[in-house]
Amino acid sequence: MPARDRGFARQHAAQGYPDTDSVFYNESKVAPTTPSFSHLSADVTIVLGPKAGILRGTVADAVTGAPLDPCVDFHIASEPNNFLSGTGLVNSEYRVLVPHDRDVIMKIWHEGYLPWYYPGVRNKSEALALHLKSGEERTLHIRLQRGNDASDAGCNTPLCFSRCRP
Repeated sequence: MPARDRGFARQHAAQGYPDTDSVFYNESKVAPTTPSFSHLSADVTIVLGPKAGILRGTVADAVTGAPLDPCVDFHIASEPNNFLSGTGLVNSEYRVLVPHDRDVIMKIWHEGYLPWYYPGVRNKSEALALHLKSGEERTLHIRLQRGNDASDAGCNTPLCFSRCRP
């Protein structure tokens, strides 16, 4: 993406508008338009779509309060193959856009810590869907407990931590 386009995207993300090129944020894809030099002028309409939900907060060690930069996994509940996952999406202090009016399963993990599922449980079977309306903001201060759980160690992919195996 050219620098000008990244700046445009960052500016609108700061205002709560997600990147609608991503299926994760947009159920119905809009066909992209490619400009050409055969037409010297054009009318352009930029469609921002509705605002996403905004999730903000902190992630830290539950005992020491030390900040943690975890790995995160957001899955659309009704579409398990529609997800956003990796490091850097949520840091020790974060603000992340979440698809609006959709049920999203959220998992946070870090090496040496038990996984955390929304709304603050350790077991996937107890997880609930996060559901934010367009423009709604929610604050979550996530505290991870040290430990390992062989049944759900948090390591789903080496994308987040090199020693993890799927």
